[in-house]
Amino acid sequence: MSYAYNMFQEEDIPLVFDFKTTVTENDKPVDLVLWDTCGNANYNKLRPVSLPDTDVFLLCFSLDDPDSFAFIEENCFPDIKRLCPNALILLVGTKKDLIDVCQNEQETRKKDTGNSYAYEHGINLAERIQAVKYIECSSKTGEGIKSVLQEAIKCIFNKTKRFKENISTCNVL
Repeated sequence: MSYAYNMFQEEDIPLVFDFKTTVTENDKPVDLVLWDTCGNANYNKLRPVSLPDTDVFLLCFSLDDPDSFAFIEENCFPDIKRLCPNALILLVGTKKDLIDVCQNEQETRKKDTGNSYAYEHGINLAERIQAVKYIECSSKTGEGIKSVLQEAIKCIFNKTKRFKENISTCNVL
């Protein structure tokens, strides 16, 4: 939502959200459709309906929530592989503002809660779920938000060269 509205929203946000915009990549207009669906169990029935025709999945977990990290591998990835085996995946660690950035990203980072993750955990999960890339960002500070979407668009253009000559719509979930 931070990308869509170019601002951070602290108040309650909808659990399912969609946004359309046209961006330019390689001098070509691309219709970008973003769907933000929560990982809440209440939305298990909605998830399979929203997956088909997705080109790139941004699988997001909160850097301050180990359960959200586990949810990616245990729930999201199996659904995507079953329903959209050809879709690309970007793994995104969110709430980067809540962690202390170490001088060396391979060192463990600590958050306010006392829990810790290492950057390499994100890299390892990305490899296990066959993600194209692992990126961290912060909606609150805006750090990395645009690069997440730029990477998603790059994925589409790289995939386009392999599978289709012309593509004008990019569905991102």
